[in-house]
Amino acid sequence: MWGTPFRDIIKQAAKQGFEGVELWAEHIWAQEESVHDILRWTKDSRITCTLHAPSWDLNPASINKEIREASYQQICRSMELAEQVEAPNITVHPGHQTIPSTMASWHTDMIKEQLYRLNEKARRHGCTLSVEHMEEKPKELFCTPGDMNHLTESMPGDVKVTFDAAHVPAERDPADYFERMNRINKIHLSDTSQTVYHVGLGEGHLSLFHLMSLLEHTELPVVLEGFEEGAGAEKLASHLDYLKKFQKESIHSNDSFFITKGGPLT
Repeated sequence: MWGTPFRDIIKQAAKQGFEGVELWAEHIWAQEESVHDILRWTKDSRITCTLHAPSWDLNPASINKEIREASYQQICRSMELAEQVEAPNITVHPGHQTIPSTMASWHTDMIKEQLYRLNEKARRHGCTLSVEHMEEKPKELFCTPGDMNHLTESMPGDVKVTFDAAHVPAERDPADYFERMNRINKIHLSDTSQTVYHVGLGEGHLSLFHLMSLLEHTELPVVLEGFEEGAGAEKLASHLDYLKKFQKESIHSNDSFFITKGGPLT
């Protein structure tokens, strides 16, 4: 909700009955929002927070040492922000290859090294590091359940995973990815098409019914994800319309689904 002041985002979340908001570090910095005000608004509205670290223009696994270190420092800066807004976990992108299909082994080792460093930093700021699996694109190295499980097996036990439904290829079952991916502690929920990621639920090509049925029973935070440049919140509205329709269909089939359980939205 890039075009909406944070005070209004938090008020809307509370009005809609959500438990929380996933704050986006780049949004806060770009809008020059007061951390003190954000914390006051969330407490007044009884809204909890999670945080998404910056990712635009960053690559903590870059072959360029200066870019690599600057990316690391920006993510560390967002961990300081997580502590200030009392967010218990922070989602980070793992980094990617500088050039597709080149030096994959070197980049993989660098990603692991950086995640170790970032996890130590997260501990010092009282938040849990949650690594997001990425879209299956040429530069990305950690996309599938197998990729992510291999990564987390080499990490300390407190390194967790953010599952993103829209990062599952449109022709595959997101529920299968969800069930096979270990250490998930947060879910990003949106749809995807063949050309655009993070479209409104039901507006893409993902087969969502099985995943939604699984999410009915999770106690993990579920984040409704999207990018809204204006102030209209059309994508949020489309997400909510889909959930309401799904709820009605589930009731007719003697099933049920949540609207507010799990909570955070972005």
